[in-house]
Amino acid sequence: MIFLFKITRTVILFMSGYLPSQETNPYGTFIFIEKLPRSNEIITFRMRSLSTNAGSVLNQTKFLTLLDKAERIRPDDKMLMRWHYSSWYDIEFATSSGNYQLRLYLGGLGHMTLPNGKRGAVLLNLEENN
Repeated sequence: MIFLFKITRTVILFMSGYLPSQETNPYGTFIFIEKLPRSNEIITFRMRSLSTNAGSVLNQTKFLTLLDKAERIRPDDKMLMRWHYSSWYDIEFATSSGNYQLRLYLGGLGHMTLPNGKRGAVLLNLEENN
């Protein structure tokens, strides 16, 4: 019954020409990260898997290698609005500049919170991980 209601609501919104995504940008507060931390700057590190897929494992060494080659993503990049993969890892690390948090999604997109509380997006090239 609830499932049917959700479908009906979506159809009504679509038919009325109103879609919430037309009005809101969930990345509106994101910034372009000027400088990403490097693996040799990391003092403490912690990661937690959010995936039940045992075939897609990322360890600390692999992550640090990918971080050094990560691309910074601009907040207006259309990739952010198209990305639909699920959460993969929560990663926290500290450098002399402060604490960083990264929510990494399957496919390599990550939302990074900087020590000053601002957020931005990064892309890790997971193809190099294989």
